[in-house]
Amino acid sequence: GRVSNVHVIPGQQVKAGDPLITLDTKAEEEHLKAVEKEIEKLETNAYYEDEIALIDLSVLEVELRALQNAQPRDEKAIALKQLDIEQKQLDMDLAVQLRKLTLSKLLNEQAQLLEEIAGNVLTAPFDGRVFHMQTNLKAGVWVTAYTPLVYLADDSRLSVESAYVSAMAMERAHALYARIG
Repeated sequence: GRVSNVHVIPGQQVKAGDPLITLDTKAEEEHLKAVEKEIEKLETNAYYEDEIALIDLSVLEVELRALQNAQPRDEKAIALKQLDIEQKQLDMDLAVQLRKLTLSKLLNEQAQLLEEIAGNVLTAPFDGRVFHMQTNLKAGVWVTAYTPLVYLADDSRLSVESAYVSAMAMERAHALYARIG
Protein backbone atom coordinates (compact mmCIF):
# COMPACT_ATOMS: atom_id res chain seq x y z
CA GLY A 1 0.00 0.00 0.00
CA ARG A 2 0.83 3.64 -0.04
CA VAL A 3 2.14 5.33 3.11
CA SER A 4 -0.29 7.96 4.36
CA ASN A 5 1.58 9.10 7.47
CA VAL A 6 4.82 8.34 9.31
CA HIS A 7 4.38 8.88 13.04
CA VAL A 8 7.94 8.23 14.31
CA ILE A 9 11.56 9.20 13.70
CA PRO A 10 14.76 7.28 14.43
CA GLY A 11 15.70 7.47 18.10
CA GLN A 12 12.13 8.04 19.29
CA GLN A 13 10.83 6.09 22.30
CA VAL A 14 7.56 4.27 21.64
CA LYS A 15 5.12 2.32 23.80
CA ALA A 16 3.40 -0.90 22.77
CA GLY A 17 0.42 0.03 20.58
CA ASP A 18 1.76 3.45 19.51
CA PRO A 19 1.19 4.09 15.79
CA LEU A 20 4.34 3.88 13.68
CA ILE A 21 3.01 4.17 10.13
CA THR A 22 -0.45 4.64 8.63
CA LEU A 23 -1.13 3.22 5.19
CA ASP A 24 -3.56 4.88 2.77
CA THR A 25 -7.08 3.47 3.11
CA LYS A 26 -8.93 5.54 0.48
CA ALA A 27 -9.67 2.57 -1.78
CA GLU A 28 -10.90 0.42 1.12
CA GLU A 29 -13.01 3.29 2.49
CA GLU A 30 -14.64 3.87 -0.91
CA HIS A 31 -15.34 0.14 -1.24
CA LEU A 32 -16.78 0.14 2.31
CA LYS A 33 -19.13 3.01 1.44
CA ALA A 34 -20.32 1.11 -1.65
CA VAL A 35 -20.94 -2.04 0.41
CA GLU A 36 -22.83 -0.07 3.07
CA LYS A 37 -25.00 1.54 0.38
CA GLU A 38 -25.71 -1.91 -1.05
CA ILE A 39 -26.71 -3.19 2.41
CA GLU A 40 -29.03 -0.20 2.92
CA LYS A 41 -30.54 -0.65 -0.54
CA LEU A 42 -31.10 -4.37 0.07
CA GLU A 43 -32.80 -3.75 3.41
CA THR A 44 -34.99 -0.96 2.02
CA ASN A 45 -36.01 -2.91 -1.08
CA ALA A 46 -36.74 -6.01 1.01
CA TYR A 47 -39.63 -4.26 2.74
CA TYR A 48 -41.21 -3.14 -0.54
CA GLU A 49 -40.63 -6.47 -2.29
CA ASP A 50 -42.27 -8.33 0.61
CA GLU A 51 -45.26 -5.98 0.61
CA ILE A 52 -45.75 -6.34 -3.16
CA ALA A 53 -45.48 -10.13 -2.90
CA LEU A 54 -48.11 -10.19 -0.12
CA ILE A 55 -50.45 -8.03 -2.23
CA ASP A 56 -49.94 -10.37 -5.20
CA LEU A 57 -50.67 -13.37 -2.98
CA SER A 58 -53.85 -11.70 -1.65
CA VAL A 59 -55.01 -11.05 -5.21
CA LEU A 60 -54.45 -14.70 -6.12
CA GLU A 61 -56.43 -15.81 -3.05
CA VAL A 62 -59.32 -13.47 -3.97
CA GLU A 63 -59.29 -14.86 -7.51
CA LEU A 64 -59.34 -18.42 -6.08
CA ARG A 65 -62.38 -17.65 -3.90
CA ALA A 66 -64.13 -16.13 -6.90
CA LEU A 67 -63.47 -19.28 -8.93
CA GLN A 68 -64.69 -21.47 -6.08
CA ASN A 69 -67.95 -19.48 -5.79
CA ALA A 70 -68.56 -19.30 -9.54
CA GLN A 71 -71.34 -21.31 -11.14
CA PRO A 72 -70.66 -23.59 -12.95
CA ARG A 73 -67.58 -24.51 -10.99
CA ASP A 74 -64.40 -24.92 -13.11
CA GLU A 75 -62.26 -27.45 -11.21
CA LYS A 76 -59.38 -27.14 -13.67
CA ALA A 77 -59.18 -23.35 -13.22
CA ILE A 78 -59.40 -23.77 -9.43
CA ALA A 79 -56.52 -26.30 -9.46
CA LEU A 80 -54.42 -23.98 -11.64
CA LYS A 81 -55.09 -21.01 -9.31
CA GLN A 82 -54.07 -23.13 -6.29
CA LEU A 83 -50.84 -23.97 -8.10
CA ASP A 84 -50.31 -20.24 -8.78
CA ILE A 85 -50.71 -19.55 -5.05
CA GLU A 86 -48.25 -22.30 -4.11
CA GLN A 87 -45.77 -21.01 -6.71
CA LYS A 88 -46.10 -17.46 -5.35
CA GLN A 89 -45.43 -18.68 -1.79
CA LEU A 90 -42.38 -20.63 -2.97
CA ASP A 91 -41.13 -17.57 -4.87
CA MET A 92 -41.56 -15.45 -1.73
CA ASP A 93 -39.65 -17.98 0.40
CA LEU A 94 -36.87 -18.20 -2.20
CA ALA A 95 -36.60 -14.40 -2.40
CA VAL A 96 -36.28 -14.17 1.41
CA GLN A 97 -33.58 -16.87 1.49
CA LEU A 98 -31.68 -15.27 -1.38
CA ARG A 99 -31.88 -11.87 0.32
CA LYS A 100 -30.56 -13.39 3.59
CA LEU A 101 -27.61 -14.96 1.75
CA THR A 102 -26.82 -11.72 -0.06
CA LEU A 103 -27.07 -9.72 3.15
CA SER A 104 -24.81 -12.20 4.95
CA LYS A 105 -22.22 -11.93 2.16
CA LEU A 106 -22.33 -8.13 2.27
CA LEU A 107 -22.04 -8.03 6.07
CA ASN A 108 -19.00 -10.35 5.92
CA GLU A 109 -17.45 -8.13 3.25
CA GLN A 110 -18.14 -5.07 5.41
CA ALA A 111 -16.47 -6.71 8.42
CA GLN A 112 -13.42 -7.66 6.35
CA LEU A 113 -13.09 -4.11 5.02
CA LEU A 114 -13.36 -2.65 8.52
CA GLU A 115 -10.65 -5.06 9.66
CA GLU A 116 -8.42 -4.09 6.71
CA ILE A 117 -8.90 -0.39 7.43
CA ALA A 118 -8.07 -0.93 11.11
CA GLY A 119 -5.04 -3.00 10.08
CA ASN A 120 -3.64 -0.17 8.00
CA VAL A 121 -2.16 1.43 11.11
CA LEU A 122 1.10 -0.32 11.89
CA THR A 123 1.73 -0.17 15.64
CA ALA A 124 4.65 -0.89 17.94
CA PRO A 125 4.43 -4.49 19.21
CA PHE A 126 6.39 -3.64 22.38
CA ASP A 127 7.91 -0.72 24.29
CA GLY A 128 11.21 0.35 22.78
CA ARG A 129 13.15 2.77 20.64
CA VAL A 130 13.04 3.27 16.87
CA PHE A 131 16.61 2.58 15.83
CA HIS A 132 16.26 2.35 12.04
CA MET A 133 13.72 3.16 9.34
CA GLN A 134 13.60 2.30 5.66
CA THR A 135 15.28 5.07 3.68
CA ASN A 136 12.92 7.57 2.00
CA LEU A 137 10.00 6.41 4.16
CA LYS A 138 7.51 9.27 3.93
CA ALA A 139 3.90 9.98 2.97
CA GLY A 140 3.11 8.93 -0.59
CA VAL A 141 5.76 6.21 -0.84
CA TRP A 142 4.57 2.80 -2.03
CA VAL A 143 5.52 -0.13 0.23
CA THR A 144 4.96 -3.86 -0.20
CA ALA A 145 3.88 -6.52 2.25
CA TYR A 146 6.53 -8.19 4.40
CA THR A 147 9.06 -5.39 3.79
CA PRO A 148 10.62 -4.17 7.06
CA LEU A 149 9.86 -0.48 7.42
CA VAL A 150 10.74 0.33 11.02
CA TYR A 151 13.14 -1.48 13.33
CA LEU A 152 12.56 -1.29 17.08
CA ALA A 153 14.91 -2.19 19.92
CA ASP A 154 13.84 -3.05 23.44
CA ASP A 155 16.31 -0.94 25.43
CA SER A 156 15.18 -2.51 28.71
CA ARG A 157 16.64 -5.85 27.65
CA LEU A 158 19.89 -4.51 26.18
CA SER A 159 23.06 -4.76 28.23
CA VAL A 160 26.64 -4.19 27.20
CA GLU A 161 29.59 -5.58 29.08
CA SER A 162 33.22 -4.73 28.52
CA ALA A 163 36.59 -5.11 30.11
CA TYR A 164 37.80 -2.14 32.17
CA VAL A 165 38.85 0.81 30.03
CA SER A 166 41.09 3.36 31.72
CA ALA A 167 40.20 7.03 31.86
CA MET A 168 43.40 7.84 29.92
CA ALA A 169 42.37 5.47 27.10
CA MET A 170 38.94 7.11 27.03
CA GLU A 171 40.46 10.59 26.71
CA ARG A 172 42.70 9.57 23.82
CA ALA A 173 40.08 7.61 21.93
CA HIS A 174 38.07 9.47 19.33
CA ALA A 175 35.85 6.41 18.90
CA LEU A 176 35.20 3.26 20.84
CA TYR A 177 34.04 0.12 19.15
CA ALA A 178 32.32 -2.85 20.67
CA ARG A 179 32.28 -6.32 19.26
CA ILE A 180 28.96 -7.99 19.95
CA GLY A 181 28.61 -11.67 19.51
